[in-house]
Amino acid sequence: MDRISDFESSINSLNDMWAMDKSFFKELPELPVISRPDAKLTDEANRATLESLEVLKRIEMNTEYLKNIVDLLSVSNDHQKELNIMVQDILGIAKAPDDKVHIIV
Repeated sequence: MDRISDFESSINSLNDMWAMDKSFFKELPELPVISRPDAKLTDEANRATLESLEVLKRIEMNTEYLKNIVDLLSVSNDHQKELNIMVQDILGIAKAPDDKVHIIV
Protein backbone atom coordinates (compact mmCIF):
# COMPACT_ATOMS: atom_id res chain seq x y z
CA MET A 1 0.00 0.00 0.00
CA ASP A 2 2.89 2.32 0.68
CA ARG A 3 3.97 2.32 -2.96
CA ILE A 4 0.47 3.24 -4.10
CA SER A 5 0.30 6.22 -1.75
CA ASP A 6 3.76 7.35 -2.95
CA PHE A 7 2.52 7.12 -6.52
CA GLU A 8 -0.64 9.10 -5.71
CA SER A 9 1.45 11.71 -3.93
CA SER A 10 3.70 12.05 -6.98
CA ILE A 11 0.68 12.46 -9.25
CA ASN A 12 -0.75 15.16 -6.98
CA SER A 13 2.60 16.99 -6.97
CA LEU A 14 2.72 16.90 -10.75
CA ASN A 15 -0.83 18.24 -10.95
CA ASP A 16 0.09 21.10 -8.59
CA MET A 17 3.15 21.97 -10.69
CA TRP A 18 1.08 21.90 -13.89
CA ALA A 19 -1.47 24.25 -12.34
CA MET A 20 1.33 26.67 -11.37
CA ASP A 21 2.77 26.54 -14.89
CA LYS A 22 -0.62 27.33 -16.45
CA SER A 23 -1.05 30.33 -14.15
CA PHE A 24 2.34 31.64 -15.32
CA PHE A 25 1.11 31.72 -18.92
CA LYS A 26 -2.05 33.59 -17.92
CA GLU A 27 0.11 36.41 -16.50
CA LEU A 28 1.91 37.05 -19.80
CA PRO A 29 0.63 40.06 -21.74
CA GLU A 30 -0.94 39.41 -25.09
CA LEU A 31 0.99 40.69 -28.05
CA PRO A 32 -0.77 42.47 -30.87
CA VAL A 33 -1.02 40.58 -34.13
CA ILE A 34 0.64 42.34 -37.04
CA SER A 35 -1.31 41.72 -40.20
CA ARG A 36 1.52 42.71 -42.55
CA PRO A 37 5.11 43.74 -41.97
CA ASP A 38 5.93 47.42 -41.68
CA ALA A 39 7.62 48.45 -44.94
CA LYS A 40 9.91 50.96 -43.23
CA LEU A 41 11.13 48.39 -40.70
CA THR A 42 11.63 45.84 -43.45
CA ASP A 43 13.70 48.31 -45.48
CA GLU A 44 15.81 49.17 -42.44
CA ALA A 45 16.34 45.50 -41.64
CA ASN A 46 17.35 44.76 -45.24
CA ARG A 47 19.72 47.74 -45.27
CA ALA A 48 21.29 46.63 -41.98
CA THR A 49 21.71 43.12 -43.35
CA LEU A 50 23.45 44.41 -46.48
CA GLU A 51 25.74 46.62 -44.40
CA SER A 52 26.60 43.64 -42.20
CA LEU A 53 27.43 41.57 -45.27
CA GLU A 54 29.72 44.33 -46.56
CA VAL A 55 31.52 44.50 -43.22
CA LEU A 56 31.95 40.72 -43.20
CA LYS A 57 33.36 40.81 -46.75
CA ARG A 58 35.88 43.47 -45.73
CA ILE A 59 36.88 41.45 -42.67
CA GLU A 60 37.35 38.40 -44.86
CA MET A 61 39.52 40.38 -47.30
CA ASN A 62 41.61 41.81 -44.44
CA THR A 63 42.18 38.43 -42.81
CA GLU A 64 42.76 36.46 -46.00
CA TYR A 65 46.55 36.60 -45.68
CA LEU A 66 46.77 35.67 -42.00
CA LYS A 67 47.59 32.03 -42.78
CA ASN A 68 50.48 33.16 -45.00
CA ILE A 69 51.71 35.49 -42.28
CA VAL A 70 51.62 32.69 -39.71
CA ASP A 71 53.58 30.42 -42.06
CA LEU A 72 56.16 33.17 -42.67
CA LEU A 73 56.51 33.78 -38.94
CA SER A 74 57.13 30.09 -38.37
CA VAL A 75 59.87 30.03 -41.02
CA SER A 76 61.32 33.23 -39.57
CA ASN A 77 61.42 31.66 -36.10
CA ASP A 78 63.21 28.60 -37.50
CA HIS A 79 65.78 30.85 -39.20
CA GLN A 80 66.20 32.84 -36.00
CA LYS A 81 67.00 29.63 -34.11
CA GLU A 82 69.59 28.68 -36.71
CA LEU A 83 71.17 32.13 -36.52
CA ASN A 84 71.32 31.92 -32.73
CA ILE A 85 73.14 28.58 -32.95
CA MET A 86 75.60 30.06 -35.47
CA VAL A 87 76.26 33.11 -33.28
CA GLN A 88 76.85 30.84 -30.27
CA ASP A 89 79.31 28.77 -32.34
CA ILE A 90 81.11 31.94 -33.49
CA LEU A 91 81.32 33.21 -29.91
CA GLY A 92 82.66 29.82 -28.83
CA ILE A 93 85.34 30.03 -31.51
CA ALA A 94 86.17 33.62 -30.55
CA LYS A 95 86.61 32.65 -26.87
CA ALA A 96 88.74 29.59 -27.63
CA PRO A 97 92.53 29.80 -27.21
CA ASP A 98 94.37 30.35 -30.50
CA ASP A 99 96.09 26.98 -30.55
CA LYS A 100 92.76 25.05 -30.63
CA VAL A 101 91.22 27.02 -33.51
CA HIS A 102 91.91 25.91 -37.07
CA ILE A 103 90.17 28.18 -39.55
CA ILE A 104 89.72 26.72 -43.00
CA VAL A 105 89.48 29.30 -45.73
